[in-house]
Amino acid sequence: MADKSEPTISLCMIVKNEEHFLGQCLESIHEFVDEMIIVDTGSTDRTVEIAGEFGAKVYFHQWQNSFSEARNFSLQFVSGDWVLQLDADEKLERKDIPLLNKVISDPQTNAVFMPILNDLPGGGISKHYFPRLYRHGSAHYKGIVHNQLEFTGKSVTAEIRIYHYGYNLMPEQMAKKNERSARLLEKQLEENPDFLFAWHNLIRIHRNEKKYDLVMQEADALIDRIPYDQDIAAYVMIAYDAASCAYQKGLYQRAEKYCLNAIEKMPDYLDIYYVMGCMRMGMSRYGAAISEFKKALAILEKLRQKPTLTQLKLDVFNSEHLIHKHIAGCYLSLGNKMEAQNSLENAIKIRPEYSEAHYLLGALFLEENDSQPAAREFARVLETNPEHIGALVNMAVVAVRQDRFDVAKQYLLKIASRDDIDPDIYHVLGELCTRIKEFHLGINFYEKYLQKRPQRFDVLNNIASCCAQLGNYQAAILGYQSVLEMEPGNELARKNLVELGRYLQKQHCLV
Repeated sequence: MADKSEPTISLCMIVKNEEHFLGQCLESIHEFVDEMIIVDTGSTDRTVEIAGEFGAKVYFHQWQNSFSEARNFSLQFVSGDWVLQLDADEKLERKDIPLLNKVISDPQTNAVFMPILNDLPGGGISKHYFPRLYRHGSAHYKGIVHNQLEFTGKSVTAEIRIYHYGYNLMPEQMAKKNERSARLLEKQLEENPDFLFAWHNLIRIHRNEKKYDLVMQEADALIDRIPYDQDIAAYVMIAYDAASCAYQKGLYQRAEKYCLNAIEKMPDYLDIYYVMGCMRMGMSRYGAAISEFKKALAILEKLRQKPTLTQLKLDVFNSEHLIHKHIAGCYLSLGNKMEAQNSLENAIKIRPEYSEAHYLLGALFLEENDSQPAAREFARVLETNPEHIGALVNMAVVAVRQDRFDVAKQYLLKIASRDDIDPDIYHVLGELCTRIKEFHLGINFYEKYLQKRPQRFDVLNNIASCCAQLGNYQAAILGYQSVLEMEPGNELARKNLVELGRYLQKQHCLV
């Protein structure tokens, strides 16, 4: 509870069926506010019960298909000097509470822009700013969805972090959420067809749903029709989404057109340089891709040194490690292994648990026949993903190179039950087994390979040779003969058959 000599804070929330998230949200903030106002718009789960457990004041209000209407309704119950707005699928960073208390002590400030860090599928984090803290009586909401705050007076920006988990739900939950938001956005656009902010949010939904053609169609119509200075942030984010979709479809020249349009309007837009780098990689223009990725890194460093208020949603804000990995890929394609290694080490320095960078670095060491550091990197991959097939295979390769055949066999046995492996890997595994004289296991891998590549006569030869090594001479002879029936000119099968015949004849004479 805040000291009563200091400005008081009221938490304001609107909720419906939020039992999954609400507890962690209130846990993050209940000790630091003076009251919690929660407006429930029709929950049928434990949402209201959970709110009561934290001492919140719960009010009921019928849903009117407008987030702003519900938020404005909640403000009538506020008694604090300041309003803090959170959603149930968010939580406040408790370490930033001292900064929160500091900014509300300024009598000239009426609104505080705070960073929202959005948890994304695949482990990414995007960032955008929104005025979530404002002086009571100085502001109200507008817009039926993705509402905006209208306030009077001075605003400041403070790095009081809010973590948002609502973009990383189960697929069926995400689909339901997108359908609801899209319906409200379409209603908004019926009333105002040129509202760029609403278009941006609708196009972002379509992009996330992988409706790439629709996104480009919508973007083309808007870019040609609506002046960008109506809402420059929404305009360039629409261009970015269209560029991302064009890139996903391999339409690199079209993606470039969207990117250059956005850069012309906003030269320091981080996400555009990222997609430009990916696009250049797709075009095999690796030097140009490195240049674009390094521009993105420079912008990221600038934002880290001095966080700056922006209306942009930054998708790759937390992807510095990924950018370094892409740069490494470009250097590898250019044959510059030293710079590739440096870039992968940079990625790992930024995110030590980044298994993909460890794997690529291990593969680089293995290619250079540097087995010990290769094994170290593959072991790091297996620490976080014990079933990583590439790391398991390469650990077996390292063990064979080091003549540690028992260790290699353990890795090969672990892989043997897997049926989800690229066929070419089965071929490699069969050869490893042959080298360490595990012929039964080798036959197993070769047969799995042939299920996908039945015309590989060299593999049929290998199976026959494994049978011969196991003393199953009849199976070996039949194997070589089968190859010669299908490919009479196969010299390897003919040579192996002749040598096996001579060996058997010699053994017969000895008997």
